[in-house]
Amino acid sequence: AEFWEAFDYIEGLRAEPTLDHYGSQGDNIAINLKDFERTCGEYKLRVPDMRELKRYLKSSKTRRFIDANRTVRSHVRLNGSSVKCWIFQR
Repeated sequence: AEFWEAFDYIEGLRAEPTLDHYGSQGDNIAINLKDFERTCGEYKLRVPDMRELKRYLKSSKTRRFIDANRTVRSHVRLNGSSVKCWIFQR
């Protein structure tokens, strides 16, 4: 739950998506965990241990886990480069 609270907080700070590489359209959310970790650090938010976090996210009920390390064309990064993301149902 802590992960999704941090995600919602960060995404709510600006009109454009910060962490969701799919942008705000569609049924799914694409998150690069390294970006999540870095952004949490910038906002002084506690980051769970990555191994624990990955285990927790695979059984996520809040937003159902779909896939790990899927290559996605980013709507967040400049030039729409490809990025490896964890995918969840919105």
